[in-house]
Amino acid sequence: MRPLPGRRRYAWIGAAVIAATVATGWCIGSAAISTTASKRPTWGQILIFGDDHVGSHPIRFVAELFDPASNRFAPSPPVMNEGRTRATATVITLGPNAGKILVAGGYSESPFASTELYDPATDTFSRGPDMSDERNSHTATVIASGPGAGRILVVGGDVADLYDPLVNAFVPGPAMYAGRWDHTATVVASGPNAGKILIAGGWRVGVRSLASTELYDPRNNILCGDRP
Repeated sequence: MRPLPGRRRYAWIGAAVIAATVATGWCIGSAAISTTASKRPTWGQILIFGDDHVGSHPIRFVAELFDPASNRFAPSPPVMNEGRTRATATVITLGPNAGKILVAGGYSESPFASTELYDPATDTFSRGPDMSDERNSHTATVIASGPGAGRILVVGGDVADLYDPLVNAFVPGPAMYAGRWDHTATVVASGPNAGKILIAGGWRVGVRSLASTELYDPRNNILCGDRP
């Protein structure tokens, strides 16, 4: 492991913690929790990926793997198929890719519809299925309960996508009441809407910041909300 690199600058990055918890922040594009990696060599390490143009610095294709035990970065970090910023990172909980991290969308010169799968067991990235549309500054949330449990709801733009981990493919999701970016997506934990996903705020092209919210119902695969 090498020390913390002071010479590199990052912006709009994504981070995923393998078998640990981390909060999401403004510059951290996303965070993920793996519950299946406890016996893997990368357990407890933090995957950091994504870079934006800073001065003459180009988009980087190399991710970073930080080891909190030694406070150092891996000397040979994994290489991504696409250098991307403003992407999401979500741990897959079911199916043949359970424990891997789905890196979806992002931006480099233009938005991506592509995805990648990071495998903590081999410390490598492989290409994943394409989403139905290009996205950046979106959200990707694991459905916690109901018949769609384990699927990942991807929200950004006018239509949502659903990643089905059993077949490693995206299936059509419902239309949004308000197409939005830079919003939040949070699983409701209790009450009459427990298990639903609250999509709040954000912005849309040509419109000021949104105060509206929508509720995704995984049981019926519908979004409920008010049009702005």
